[in-house]
Amino acid sequence: MIWNSIISLEDAIVKIAEKVKMKLSYSKDFIPENKRITKQLKAVTVQEAFDVVLAGTGIELMITRGNRLILTKKSRVQQATGKITGVVLSEDGEPLSGANVIVVGTTFGAATDL
Repeated sequence: MIWNSIISLEDAIVKIAEKVKMKLSYSKDFIPENKRITKQLKAVTVQEAFDVVLAGTGIELMITRGNRLILTKKSRVQQATGKITGVVLSEDGEPLSGANVIVVGTTFGAATDL
């Protein structure tokens, strides 16, 4: 990916997506208007190209299974590690396997053992 002039961050991400023929989803609300890109990228992966142009912006790239590029704001929540134990019971008091458990007020969750 080579461009011969200084371009906006938005122009750079659009050009990268066009070059690799992948659909791109993002919100203009979090793309800094004043960030300019002057780097020339040669023989890099899609991830490496986005890592370069998004450096220092607080934006990260996700690539879906369907090869769609999605730009999101980096989460400020740090992932907690640890173990939570317990038993999820049905209304009849029987253990439920494969139940989804979500920590209230977060997006953290898991499925119970099958």
